[in-house]
Amino acid sequence: MTPGERGRRPADRSAQRDEPETEGSRPERDMLAPGGTPDEPNRGAAEVRATEASGASPVEAMWARDGASHRLGIRLSGVGPGYALTRMVVREDMVNGHGICHGGYLFLLADSTFALACNSHGRAMVAAACEIHFVRPARVGEELVASALERVTTSGTSICDVDVQRAADNVTVAIFRGQARPAPALGAPPSGATAPPSSAPG
Repeated sequence: MTPGERGRRPADRSAQRDEPETEGSRPERDMLAPGGTPDEPNRGAAEVRATEASGASPVEAMWARDGASHRLGIRLSGVGPGYALTRMVVREDMVNGHGICHGGYLFLLADSTFALACNSHGRAMVAAACEIHFVRPARVGEELVASALERVTTSGTSICDVDVQRAADNVTVAIFRGQARPAPALGAPPSGATAPPSSAPG
């Protein structure tokens, strides 16, 4: 410690405890978070088994088995009836020849979020049709937030809109709309169908 530092008071951390709520943070507080939060890694195989053994909801169990989403580092921040929120950081192995995030990864992020929202009522649904509009590029290191909202739900269909934004400035990167239908009889998933550890390469 230098002489000039001796007289300094430590920073008052109490003022940092209560950060103002943002529009995007309010709904997350009331949602389930089976796949972790922005500060937590995805679940490993042991946690997946614990989730399924604890009688988790169908959408939680579905997410626990979603190896494709976990391998991309997609994190579930919240899910509720007709709603889902996920996050993903663009990695170097996700960019195309233009140096921006490949559209296929943006589609997968939006599609996974859509799947959570349309399966949030406890009935198994699968995609029937999807479309996406790429609005702006996303670059390496940027965190993306995908929010899905169910617009139409009946016994035979679900239509959801997904907005993919940059977390830093809430600017829209892509807009996705998906239509789902009841899943066919897929049977029980294989006993070994669990999400990989969070450290698995993409």
